Amino acid sequence: MALETAIANAEAIDLANYTDETAAALSEALAAAKAVLAKEDKTQAEVNDAAAALRAAIAALVRIPAENADVYELVTAAPEDWSGTYLFVAEDNGVTYVFNGKEEINGHVVTTVTDNKITFLDGMEPVVITAMEGGYALHVTNGYMYGDQSANGLKFADSEKLATMEMDENGKVKIVSDTTIFRFNNYDNQLRFRFYKPTSGTNMPLIQLYKLVESGKAPGFPRLKY
Repeated sequence: MALETAIANAEAIDLANYTDETAAALSEALAAAKAVLAKEDKTQAEVNDAAAALRAAIAALVRIPAENADVYELVTAAPEDWSGTYLFVAEDNGVTYVFNGKEEINGHVVTTVTDNKITFLDGMEPVVITAMEGGYALHVTNGYMYGDQSANGLKFADSEKLATMEMDENGKVKIVSDTTIFRFNNYDNQLRFRFYKPTSGTNMPLIQLYKLVESGKAPGFPRLKY
């Protein structure tokens, strides 16, 4: 159920990282959503409204500036060279999901965007992109990411695996590996990032990339200098 997913996303957020006003607004929306979920005679309209209000409260969170934290900025135009350190991000129904570098259900961290920027949080996985012949390699803690045309999934290798990258007219980035496309599975029982065969996952959103622009001392995979 979408409401249960919205509640789980809200509960996963550490409100100590956000301003008192916006944290209180989320707490209020969360309490209201739980009350609706607990009702035996709730209507679908009530469920939809509660989920929408909770997603809006999450999207409205304002982060307290952290000391020595990495900051990533939305890439709005395709560069000549994609090399750099990025967060892989999907925005769906007012919620911002950041890839956690793993092949798993709920493989994300929920966060907020302020002035097209994301501040690094524990659990996020920076992806280091390096140029190679014919395209790029995508490296995370688990190894080099790639897809396999025989099945949907996310695999990791010890050596470079080729991927190609392009940005569409909406600012979404299409990453292709062995014909599979990197997408965010936005189904309530999935909420994961992985490669999907061209014939499946066509309704799932492509991702956005946020590039490292301010390097602090936050934990995470070693970054490239650029």
